[in-house]
Amino acid sequence: MTDNEILSKAIEKALNNNWDVFVPLIPTYALELANPDKVIQAVRSKKSINDIIFNHSFAKAFWGEKNYINGIRTNTGSIAGEVKMWQYHLKELVLYDNPLEYIAKFI
Repeated sequence: MTDNEILSKAIEKALNNNWDVFVPLIPTYALELANPDKVIQAVRSKKSINDIIFNHSFAKAFWGEKNYINGIRTNTGSIAGEVKMWQYHLKELVLYDNPLEYIAKFI
């Protein structure tokens, strides 16, 4: 899969999980929302790859907000060392030379 395909699929997944991305209001806004490809194109035309993949609201929508402790998803309350899934994966994402390769594992 190419980087462009990975990014498009990642944006699509985040949008399907209610990513609250800003899509500019334009006269054809309703028509664009009816076509997911147009929404993805609009997002990509307004934001850089890093602005998208390192955005907290994108990460929340893409990986979710379940709790994460030592590599295990949990449904517990607050525990020392516990982070949200999106926080854990953002930390991992910055370690990759090509962050889109990391994202591809979750599409």
